[in-house]
Formats: sequence, structure tokens, C-alpha cells
Amino acid sequence: MIRPGILTVAVLVVVAGCGGGGTTPSDAGGPAGPAKAASGGSPEVAASAPTAAPQSAVIKVPREKLSIGDYMPPLDDDRIEIPKPQGWQALPRDSDYLTRFYQTNRNGLPRIEITVEPRTYGSLETATAANVEEFARLVAGELDDLELVENVIPLVIGETACARYVGRVDLKLSAGQTISAERQRLLVLHAGRQYTIDLLVLPNTLRQSRDAAYAVCAGLRFPGGGQTATAAQEIGTLGEAADE
Repeated sequence: MIRPGILTVAVLVVVAGCGGGGTTPSDAGGPAGPAKAASGGSPEVAASAPTAAPQSAVIKVPREKLSIGDYMPPLDDDRIEIPKPQGWQALPRDSDYLTRFYQTNRNGLPRIEITVEPRTYGSLETATAANVEEFARLVAGELDDLELVENVIPLVIGETACARYVGRVDLKLSAGQTISAERQRLLVLHAGRQYTIDLLVLPNTLRQSRDAAYAVCAGLRFPGGGQTATAAQEIGTLGEAADE
């Protein structure tokens, strides 16, 4: 049996599948309680949990419910400051990532990987609380050929606007075996750059680590000024995930 924390991985690839197939996320809400599907199909969160704004599909997760740890030195040519999730550790630097975090075993799962690329969506250069629904729709429009576990939704985590979805990945072990895993992806668009926060977990364990990735997202800071995204091989045992 393969258990979290003892997994050694060589290569990571996304499972190819038919478009659509995803569901409205049932577990995307804040730490106080999972989101539940209302009869109309949009997320409805328990009274003690973060609630979606009226007449809006946006789910809001309060920053104070998340455990944000110490900050890394400024990254991406000093454009961004990224916090560690409380209780997680940073992996040594790798040129393919801005940074990566692990919880208990640097060779295993769960793991958080953060990357960046220059990106705009037409004239949209920064996702904010005001336009995050549009941002999520644009992201979803590019994923027609990717089979999703949970469809793209707009979130505001703390003060950070993002698009979230969950997909399946195959993890190829060094022994040649392949196991299924899940990847939660949070996309943050700021000043023409897209920051991707990937949480990699074994199936049916996403809830256990979800809030660690949310804490990273909520704590993002952009010291260069301007609007934030809201208001607006031990190291290489996991390869980079690539959409197919």
C-alpha cells in the first residue's frame, strides 16, 4: 500500500480525458465547513463557513481562518512575496519553480508547487474581486479538452482573487509503477503575470491539505505597488505537471 509521506515520484503527467466531466466543487469552501451544492447547482456554504456573495458565484474564504507562516524572500525579480503554510517546509530552489513546499516528507505528497509565466487574457491583466468571475470563465474556456474532478470556480481567498479547479494526474514511481493523484490549481493573475499554486495530493485526501494552499494564496504580497490581486534526486522526485 502506498501512503502519503513515503511516496517517491519520478515523473508527473496529467491524465488525458474528454472535455467537461467536472462537477461543481463540493469541497472548495473555507476551513469552517465544506461547500454544499444547492438545488440550483451553485455552491452553498454552511452558516459557520465563508459565504458566497448574493447573486454571485464567488466563494469567499476569510484570511483569519487560515494558518499563514513565515514569508520567503521576495521572488520573481522582487515582484512577489510568498508565505509558507504554517507547519510546512520549503524545498531547495529549483529553476522550474518559484518555490515548493512539503509537509512531512520532501519526496512525497502532499506538496505545493508555485510557478509563474507572463500571461494576459485579452485585455485582462489583473484578476480582482470585481472581475474574478470573468477571469474564471476565461480560464474555463481554455480547459475544454481537460477532464476535471472539479470545474473552474472564482474564489476570493483573503484578499486574493483567483480561479480554482481540480484535475487528475498520474504519478510515475521510480519503480515504474503509476498511481493516480489529484491536483488542485489556484491561478492568480497580477500585472500581466500568472502565478500558479498547485497542491498535489493522493486521491480523497484533498480536504486535509487544501487550506495550506489557500493560506499561501491568501498571503501573497506584491511589494512593487499597484493593486493586489484582490482589490482590486530528492528535490526533483516530482516532475512538472503538464496539461494535455
